[in-house]
Amino acid sequence: MTAIHRILLLIVALSLISCASPRGFPERTVSSDEELKELKIYYESKKVDEYSVPDKTDKERMRIRNEIINARIAAIDIQFSLFQQKLHQEGVGLNIGSDAVILGLGAAGALASGGTSQVLSAASAAVTGLKGSIDKKLFFEQTMPALFAQMIAQRKKVLAKIRTGLTNSATDYPLQQGFADLEDYRYAGSIPGALATIVEDAGTTSAKATEKLDKILTFKMDAGAVSIERWLGPLTSSGEFDSEKVKKIKACWKKTGVPESTLFSDFIFEPTHAAKRLEVRECVDKP
Repeated sequence: MTAIHRILLLIVALSLISCASPRGFPERTVSSDEELKELKIYYESKKVDEYSVPDKTDKERMRIRNEIINARIAAIDIQFSLFQQKLHQEGVGLNIGSDAVILGLGAAGALASGGTSQVLSAASAAVTGLKGSIDKKLFFEQTMPALFAQMIAQRKKVLAKIRTGLTNSATDYPLQQGFADLEDYRYAGSIPGALATIVEDAGTTSAKATEKLDKILTFKMDAGAVSIERWLGPLTSSGEFDSEKVKKIKACWKKTGVPESTLFSDFIFEPTHAAKRLEVRECVDKP
């Protein structure tokens, strides 16, 4: 067997090894299939019919309702865990697989000569380009952790609502309402659900920020400012206040402790001068 054949076999071996990507999750004590099979009874109409029997007391309905809802929560949690594992394995497996083939082709290109070397180098470049293209489309490394964090947070929010409901009577929190909340719980653990929540949160945050900015940037004249503005009267033809009245106000600044370096417009409009405006207004009325 020639050296090039050994290298090609090595590439195949690396590719096969790459298929067994790290799980990233511990093995379940009982398989997911077995757990879901045991919970299947709570999805059958027989269990729902048991809840709907007319002669059932509210306490009995509450017990049956809680059994059905809790079992379905467990089933949704199992499916969400499988969803996480599948996406994790796809992301890790993809990167490791392409990296292994690139390393193999690169090593072969370095050892081979002539036309074979060129073919291997070209193949390596092709795989590298493919990996780069896929990495741009798939967002396992950065976007997925953020999306999963959003999913987990939203799932907890909906779960808290369900748990609160389960403490109430069957009349106050009927099984039908529980089913509706379970659908929200399932949707919260999906990529579309996470994206929708992010968009909604961004909109709410933006609205609150805009409202806050409006409060900061929109000046509301207080009683002192309104009183001084009325006392000053209309602006002159040159767009300024009456100079004699301005002098009188500035003379009162010394008596009330307003710094001489204060801009006249700041004194009239800045919230920090609110108390001094009232003092100055009283001062200008004195003979």
